[in-house]
Amino acid sequence: MGLLKARVAAVPAAIANPGESHDLATLLDRLAAPDASVRRGAARALRRHEAAVPELAAALSHEPERPVQQAVIGALIEIATLPAIDALVELLPSEDAWLRNAALEALQAIGPAALASVHARLTDPDPRTRISVVVTLSGLPSDEVEALLVDMIEHETDVNVLAAIIEALDLVGGPAALPALGHFMDSTDSDPFLVFAAGSVHARLVKGAG
Repeated sequence: MGLLKARVAAVPAAIANPGESHDLATLLDRLAAPDASVRRGAARALRRHEAAVPELAAALSHEPERPVQQAVIGALIEIATLPAIDALVELLPSEDAWLRNAALEALQAIGPAALASVHARLTDPDPRTRISVVVTLSGLPSDEVEALLVDMIEHETDVNVLAAIIEALDLVGGPAALPALGHFMDSTDSDPFLVFAAGSVHARLVKGAG
């Protein structure tokens, strides 16, 4: 299905220029500078300042330059506090596909610490957001992910979200996913293509369990 294959380039580690001022007030001023290279340098240096998370998050709402956006997201990865994680989660509904993908990769880079904030968006009313949540979960190294996806497939109704869940279970599922996949396959309301996809995953997991 390929839903989980699209990826943006990995967000590089933020590295400040030698000799650059690390004063918070100065860096925040530079984050709003007209010159994109100055804004990018400020975003890189702000990775040392947890207090800058609100300004970094706000910058993403209006920043037009990809290199600057990339530097801001890199700073949020480095900071990795709950507010920084929540700022990244807020990008999952973005209409900008690059920002959505960059945010989910950033959350995956942060790892299990991001799970609770991502989990909180599982019931978001926007199917596109739920797809982003599923893709994010599929790359988080946590024993809880499979259970979350299993619960989700039992309650989800959107065809595109279900396709993402099935593909995610193909990546991270194990024997615990078999009953839910079997029930999905037996449901008369299930889309035939999704039943076929679920059957393929189910067969692979059965073979792996054997």
